[in-house]
Amino acid sequence: IVVLIGIPTEAVTGTTQYLIICFIGIPCITAYNIISSIFRGLGDSKSPMYFIAVACAVNIILDYLFIGFFHLGASGAALGTTLSQACSVLFALIAIKRKQTGLSLSGDCFRPQKKPLGKILNIGIPVALQDGFIQIAFIIITIIGAD
Repeated sequence: IVVLIGIPTEAVTGTTQYLIICFIGIPCITAYNIISSIFRGLGDSKSPMYFIAVACAVNIILDYLFIGFFHLGASGAALGTTLSQACSVLFALIAIKRKQTGLSLSGDCFRPQKKPLGKILNIGIPVALQDGFIQIAFIIITIIGAD
C-alpha cells in the first residue's frame, strides 16, 4: 500500500515501520473507546478526558525520548503513540477499579461470549468490509490522481 500510494522511496521503510507499530496498537485504541463509552454511559464525561490527557502527556514525553534521545525516527513516533495509548487504557482500568462506578472487573469480563460476539460479528464484518472497500477505492483514486 505504501508503495502504491506513491510514498517517496527514501520514506518507504520508515512509513512501513510506523504503520506496523500503529496497527499493533489498534487494540489499545479500541479498548480506550470502549472504556470511555462506558464512562460516558454512566454520565461521567470528565474521566475519558483525563484518560486522553494522560495519553497526550505520555506521548509527548515518549516522543522526546524515542525520537530525540534514542533517534528512532518514525518508529519512535509510532512507539510513543502506541505506548501512550496503552497507558491511557491502563489508567482507565485503574479508574474503573477505584471509582464507585458499580462496575467490577475480573478475568471473566475479558473472555468472549459466543452469543453477543456472534451478533457483533454479524453486523461488524459487513461494515468492516464496506469500509475496507471504500478505503481501497480511495487509495486507487489517489494512485490514479498521482499519475
